[in-house]
Amino acid sequence: MNPVRTCPICSGTDDHPRHVYDVGDLTLAPHMDCHATASGCEVCLAQLDGVGGVEGNPKGEALRAHLATTGPAADQPGWTAPATEEV
Repeated sequence: MNPVRTCPICSGTDDHPRHVYDVGDLTLAPHMDCHATASGCEVCLAQLDGVGGVEGNPKGEALRAHLATTGPAADQPGWTAPATEEV
């Protein structure tokens, strides 16, 4: 199960896909669509592109299923090795 977090942009609390990153001692975890819209994040935009982009309103289980089956690959922005994979 994915961690339940609160999006710092929309204040939604759920386990939907997020862009997690550190700013100093603070860890931020906005929804990918919120982050793409608010900051123009290239990583989020690239990952959302395959499901209609931000305009396609990809969220929750639909976005999770897309990301789990299509990418990104190890040579693309935003890739993180699965916990079961050695790096």
